[in-house]
Order: sequence, then C-alpha cells, then structure tokens
Amino acid sequence: QVSSGSLRNVIGFKTNVSHSDALMTLNLWMTSQVPFSASVDQMSKFYTFVSEGAADAKIDIKREFTSCSSIFTPLIRARSSEVVHGKFLSPKDLYWHDPTGCSETTEEFVLVKNRMFPRRMLCSTYPNLCEFFTEACGVPKVPTTADYVEMLLRLSKVALPSQVAHQVFRVFVRWATDIHSVSDKNDLVYVKDSLQKLETTILPTLVDKWVSLHPSFGLVCWSDDDELKQHFQNCIDVDFIQFGTLSSEDKQILYGRVAALMKSLGIPALSKVVHREAIFYGTADNREKATLLCGLLPYMQRYIYKTHRDAYINFQQNEIMKLSNLQIIVVEKLFHKYMLKGHESSSKKRFKCHCLLQGNILYATQEADSHSLFLETSRIFFDGSPDLHFANFLHMVKTMAISGTSAEQVESFVVNNQNVPALPEEEAVWSFSSSFVPEFVPDQGVDSKPVETSSACVLNIHKQHQRSDGTVSSWPPNNWRTAPDFRTSRRSQHGPLQDTKVNNDNWLPGPLQDIEVNDVELTNTEDNWFPVQLDEDWVIEEDTSLESNLHTESTVATLDEPQMVMSINADGAPAYLDLGTGSPSETEVMDFSDKMPNTSEGRERLRAAQLLKTGRVGEAVAYKHLVERLGAKNVRWVNADTETGLPYDIIITRGDNRIEYVEVKATTTSNKNWFYITAREWQFALEKGDDFSIARVMVSGEKMANIKMLKNPHKLCQKKMLHLALLIARR
Repeated sequence: QVSSGSLRNVIGFKTNVSHSDALMTLNLWMTSQVPFSASVDQMSKFYTFVSEGAADAKIDIKREFTSCSSIFTPLIRARSSEVVHGKFLSPKDLYWHDPTGCSETTEEFVLVKNRMFPRRMLCSTYPNLCEFFTEACGVPKVPTTADYVEMLLRLSKVALPSQVAHQVFRVFVRWATDIHSVSDKNDLVYVKDSLQKLETTILPTLVDKWVSLHPSFGLVCWSDDDELKQHFQNCIDVDFIQFGTLSSEDKQILYGRVAALMKSLGIPALSKVVHREAIFYGTADNREKATLLCGLLPYMQRYIYKTHRDAYINFQQNEIMKLSNLQIIVVEKLFHKYMLKGHESSSKKRFKCHCLLQGNILYATQEADSHSLFLETSRIFFDGSPDLHFANFLHMVKTMAISGTSAEQVESFVVNNQNVPALPEEEAVWSFSSSFVPEFVPDQGVDSKPVETSSACVLNIHKQHQRSDGTVSSWPPNNWRTAPDFRTSRRSQHGPLQDTKVNNDNWLPGPLQDIEVNDVELTNTEDNWFPVQLDEDWVIEEDTSLESNLHTESTVATLDEPQMVMSINADGAPAYLDLGTGSPSETEVMDFSDKMPNTSEGRERLRAAQLLKTGRVGEAVAYKHLVERLGAKNVRWVNADTETGLPYDIIITRGDNRIEYVEVKATTTSNKNWFYITAREWQFALEKGDDFSIARVMVSGEKMANIKMLKNPHKLCQKKMLHLALLIARR
C-alpha cells in the first residue's frame, strides 16, 4: 500500500476502481487459462459493486454479461468464506430458483458421490442479488424445459428411481403447468423428442430402473388403475412409471394435468393399453336390449351434445361409424380377461361380468340391468371410459317411461330439469344400422315373431336429417310386455322427441300390468308436487339397533331367497308367520282397516295428500341427515326439483366412485312397523345388493325425526331381520 499521495500521483496509481475497471478485471478472469478460485463472499461483493454501476447506467450489463460466460458458480458446496474452485457460466445456462426442488436434490446426491459440478441455481449462492441477475443480466427465474431434462438425466446417474421418484413427479407437474399454459409447443416437442432417445433415461419405473421411450425398452406406461396393475406388474412386457407415494392432492394432479401431459408425450395410461377379451357361453334373443338402445339413442346424442361438446365434435368427425358397425350380442354367461394390446400377456384370472364392450360388439347377459348396459354403452362415446352421469340420465328416462309417465312429461323433465334441449335443426341425428335390431331365430322350437325396426335405426349421416313432427310411433313396441327377459329388466324406449307435439296414445301401450304402483306413487305426480325445505333446527336421530343386531346375530341361518308370506285373517290384517315353526309369530298384528282407502272420494283425496306430504318431508329429512354425515357434494336428492319416478330417492357417491341408492319410506306413526314397497323397487334392491338401502323415517312431533337405515333389505330378509309380505287390497 502506497501511503504517499504525491508518489501515487507521479507514478499514476488509481485511487478508485471504476465499474469499467471491474468489467475489465472480470474479462481477465474469464479468459485466463488458470483455474479460477474464489469465495462466495468475495464474488458477492464484486457483483454487488457491478450492480451499482448498472443501476447508475455507467455500464451496459446486458451487453457485457449476456454475450459471454460472466457469472461465477462454485463447483462444490462450501462455507461462503471458503475459497473454492468455480466456473464462469453465461446467464442462459443458469436460473435463479427451482420450484420443484429437483436441483437441490441432485446436488445432495452429487455431494454423496464426491463429484463436482457447477451450481446452476443462483438463489442459494447469491441470495441478495436476485434483481441484478434476473433483470439486469437476463438470468431466467426458473429452469427451462431443457434445463429440467438435463437435471433429470444427471439425477438418474447418481440416484435410484425409488429414491427420487417424487422429484421426477414434481418436474412433470411443472411441465404440465408450463407447457399447457402457453401456445408455443416447442417445449413439448423437445421433451417428446428427448424421451425417444436411447440415452435419455429419465423415467423411473417400479423395478427401480431408469428408462426412456426408446423402442428397446418395450412398453412403458403409467398406472391409472391399481387393480389392473396387480395383474401385469410382474409382466416382462411392460414397465410401469412410478412417482413415489402421492398425497390425495397429488393424485388429483396426476389424473388431471400430468395425465394429459403424458398422453401428449406418448406415455399411455395402463387402461388404454389393456383391453378386455370376452369369454361367453350360449346366445339369446337380443331384440329387447337392442330395441332399448335404439330408442334411447336420440337422448344419448342430445345429452352428449349438451354436456360434452368436445367429445361430441370428436365423435361426429372421427368415430361416427362406430354406430353403424355396432352389434349387440346377448349371452347366457359372460366373463372377461385382461389382455395387453399388441402383446401376448394376459391376466391369469377371468372375471364374471354382465356387460362388456369389445371393439364393435356389445356383449350383455340376459340378467344385465339397464343401468349397467347404459354404463357400458357410454364407452363408445368417451374414449373407452364409462361415464356414470350419462348412464344415470338414460336410466331416468327409461324408468319414467316404464312407470307410465307420458311422453310430454318425460320431454319436459329432460328439457327443464336435466337441461338437455332438443338438437339444433342443422344437426344430423345419429342412428344405428338397419340390422341393429334383427329378427331373432331361436335354436329350437321357440315361437318368435320378427320385430319391425324403428326408422331411427337407419344410418344416414351424410344427408341432412329430415325431422318428423315429434310423434312417437315405435317405442315401446307393441309386443313390449311379452318381450324376452321382461321379468328382470322391463326395458322400454322411445324415438326422438325434438318437439312438444306428441301422440300420447303411442307412448305406452296401456298400463304395465306387472308393475305395482302404490298410493303414494300415484299421487306424487308433477301436477301436485311441491318443494320441501327443512329448517336448521330440525333434530334428526339415527337408530342403529338393526345394524347392531345384524352384526351380533351372525349365527342366524341364511335362507337362499327371501320368504314371501301372504296371510289374511278375519280383521283383514296380515300376520307374519314364523317359517321355522309354521305358526304365527309374536309380532304385533296391526289393524289395517283404518289404513286402507275409504270408498269416499273426498277422504281418498285427503289421505293421498297426507301421504304425499309425509313422503316429501321424509325424503327431505333423509337428505338433510345424509348431507350432514357425508357432505353436500356426495349426496343428491333426485326428487328435489320434480318427481322422477325412479326406484330410489337419493344417490350417494363414495370416495372410490361407488354409487349407493337410498329409497325413503316415511311415516308419522311411531308403532307402524310396515311399509309399502313396489315390485320395481324390490327388483332394484335385488340388483344393487349392498349398494341399496331403505331409509325408514319416522317424523315425530314438531321438527323431530328418527331415521333407520336398512342396508341391503334382501340380505336382511334372508337373516330374518325383515319380513316380506303380500297384502291383498280390498276392492
């Protein structure tokens, strides 16, 4: 240090370092052939000094920094005061912060391996210089897509897939957000092309192996179905991508944005590379089920047009020929096994089912209920995936038809309640081929008559559809009540209802004789339906005694079928019989004489109104109780806005997408231990098993109610917890 000011002036020593001097010094460091070493503290002071010059516009930082490698990054992690080896990199090779945490994870694994590499994330090295590096020098705030590919490739060389699978997931989430939020698809193309290379092994798999999408690695997919994965996880023909243990929120992201990203990258979901191969025995008449689908096709089109416009447009443009090629085959027994597309691998087990869509063939057993048929049919329109809401909509339309609802009422319900209007005039109406409902020729000696095919079943998609006046003339067909398998399904269907002009005479061929409709159902129509809303101060208690008894009485003998008993005594009251002893049980005998309809028309109307009010309040009580237990988003009251005529009143959606149905039976009489159940409700209970419950609601006093849930009434009858009786009504 020169202390003499005169000497400094004579020799020409500078007393102050300018910002230009700092840049000159930096240039010497960068061009030096000698490895450069410095501490982070020293370089932080240096870049702070340079940033002050940039702020005063004394130097052009972007011109000086962006054109060369000018930012020092240490090669190892050390104390900020420790002098370490480093490397100068350009701003484009660096980034300020990595929100995925993958950069820090990579650095930790590299340190374990005692390797050196430049630390590209500047926030941990120069935490106080964010504005200078990102705004003045042009350092990206987050890693680019190429940065992440390089980062994952480096990570795959120092860690096992099982150790860092979740970090890979975080990078995929970042890609899914970035790539789909901008119109530029270059990043997507870059990732896709990179994954096709043999050396870009950045995909973690269940067998703890890094792979790419190069053909040499075989089939690589991600699992969107845990059950399917169990059948193929030991298969040598496929590798499953693993993302570690995911939270419920992460799983939602996986099945949403990340699933869309992987589809774009060419990584298929397991369900898309597995198909179900049908195994069936025997064939039967398919006219009933074919006629049902044929008649409901206009409603399918209207629903998809309204609620899934993108799927509608895609189907109309690319897949409309599926309708002309579709066949329906009704079989006696149906099974399936899972097969990998393009591979010989299959599941070891076969599985019993009632409906299955394979290619252009829809298989169904005679016992298949209509809802299952609709759910499987939905796969035609939704890329092979079932759509529950689609099936529910068709099931409501079909159920209203067979319950005697007029065409005008059904159309009003579809348009006003379900918000599914008629198709625009310019839309061509979908239809199946003319052979979709064929004449069935039985194998031996069964008298069968041909069924006339509805005009809606003639496929003509290339011409402008000429619409009729809306008159229904072919659904249900005249021989509907005698159609095969009517006992279990009672299928109905109708033609297009685009207008409100309807010929009601052809809507239903008279009352369906084998459908029982009780007094409450007959009065609970659209004309006298009224809304019900309960106050918050209602007290609702649940009686769980029956459920407790069901668990404790596990030794009770289980009967094969529920016993149906009919007994008429002198007082006109049914008596339950103890089937084990053949003698009347000690169950209290109720006097039905004051409960049966009076011949007086005025009293009958009054009683019907009372029954209707009790039923509506009971449904509201059950709905309120279930909402408090399960949440409003998981419970739907199907009769909240109008009477649907369905064999259930409430739908419950469970977390695993399982659907449960609740039929409400209400009373205001505390000692009344019986209630009406229609044949259609009982049939539905048999079909759904544990997914069907009866909510027995007893409304007592003001704003008080007791509710008892009877889960699977069929099973309760088998265990003698309930009895099923037939009652002959007085004439």
